[in-house]
Amino acid sequence: MTRWEYCEVWWHHPECALCVIGRETENFPTEDWPDVFAQLGIDGWELVSTMNSPTSEAECWFYFKRPLDS
Repeated sequence: MTRWEYCEVWWHHPECALCVIGRETENFPTEDWPDVFAQLGIDGWELVSTMNSPTSEAECWFYFKRPLDS
């Protein structure tokens, strides 16, 4: 049975926060988002869901998963 780890990215201009569940949160400027997004793919993360904020058009969440190393 495959076990997964999860990552959440919160995007709200002018910064983003990336949190792999169980690890420390990393912050970065929204201008770096394309590079961060590309690096997530290189690192094996798969985008599984997005959610817009109900209160702000400029805020959203991205959810990723990848298989845990056995």
